[in-house]
Amino acid sequence: MVDEFDPQEVASAERLDADISRSLSGAVGTDAALTWIVAAVRSDPPAGLAARIAADHEKRERARWRPAQLVAALFAVNLVSHGLGNMFVGEWVSRGLGEHYSPHAVREGGFALIAAGLAVGAGALRRSWLPVSVGAGVPLGLALGIYGLPEITRFGQGAALHITQGALGLALGLVWWRAQRYSTGPPDEEGA
Repeated sequence: MVDEFDPQEVASAERLDADISRSLSGAVGTDAALTWIVAAVRSDPPAGLAARIAADHEKRERARWRPAQLVAALFAVNLVSHGLGNMFVGEWVSRGLGEHYSPHAVREGGFALIAAGLAVGAGALRRSWLPVSVGAGVPLGLALGIYGLPEITRFGQGAALHITQGALGLALGLVWWRAQRYSTGPPDEEGA
């Protein structure tokens, strides 16, 4: 039986395939004709088209992250207002819960809630800070939500506040996870 393919021709074809692959990947080819053919086939898009594609991509990325930033902003406002409430109407809250009022502890708790609110709100200002919002807000929101469930029978306003915080913490985690999952790349430091 006679071999149908000449080994020299096969080796030459394999070298040509390797040259084509190198040329298409941007490396300088060894064959001048091949380099000319690849350059003729390859063309950069017009500057206007490239700019429109980049702007459309950035617009889609902003839209993808906007829900997480909105939830972070809402949760930050909730936590800061809770902290301010502790500082200024803590005695009313203690009365509603039927607990002893400790001005020192309540004020320090208010400062802590304001600080947590600022950490959660960071992601509303800049997309690259959303992991800080999630790291601070999700566990805190879930803990406050669970902790506030028994208040349903004792202090309705407190229960509503804590259940809202739990829902916001859960929502923040879910919308961030979804945006992260479908994101096309790392967030732009200068972006939203």
